Amino acid sequence: MYDTSFYCTYKLMDSDEDKNIMYQMQLLDSFGLKKYDDDKINEEITLIHNKIKECPQFKEICKACSANENFKDFQMDEFIMLICFFSFDTFDLFHKCLVDFFTHGYILEDAARNMMNAFSKGA
Repeated sequence: MYDTSFYCTYKLMDSDEDKNIMYQMQLLDSFGLKKYDDDKINEEITLIHNKIKECPQFKEICKACSANENFKDFQMDEFIMLICFFSFDTFDLFHKCLVDFFTHGYILEDAARNMMNAFSKGA
């Protein structure tokens, strides 16, 4: 089960190397893993997708993502976008969206807006 009990702090690290190491650690923590396991991560992302795919705020985030030049080839493939949301650039923002979704059943406006703004800036 995806762990929503922590704050993503990797971007607060001083050096790029520390940011990258902390990102990797927090990504693994979010999936309850000690080491990288592609199969387990993909399985968990599939479970997340099955839960969040009807969420209106998630759909708006995907729409904003698909409007970004870097993601235009996805043609609104929400599952592929979801995988991309776990990238270094947006993991901290999307983690907050997932915290909201699993806590409230929807993504709060601030979290959704922050995520959409990331794509309007050219994520």
